[in-house]
Amino acid sequence: MAAQHVRRTNRKWHVAEKAVLDHLVRNVSASLSERTGVTHAAVTATGLLVEEQVRKAWNRSPNGLAMF
Repeated sequence: MAAQHVRRTNRKWHVAEKAVLDHLVRNVSASLSERTGVTHAAVTATGLLVEEQVRKAWNRSPNGLAMF
């Protein structure tokens, strides 16, 4: 009886979550089809590649990144 209740609750949760995701996907895909497509330059105004500019601006902590 308890297992059946859990399955029913999980099924309701899944259906509700799928409805939300489908709604979001419909909105995103509709707005993407209206866009004309924008491309950005790979070089910044200072002449650096975008990746190098980001690397230059990012100051990592002395301890580095957390390792999990």
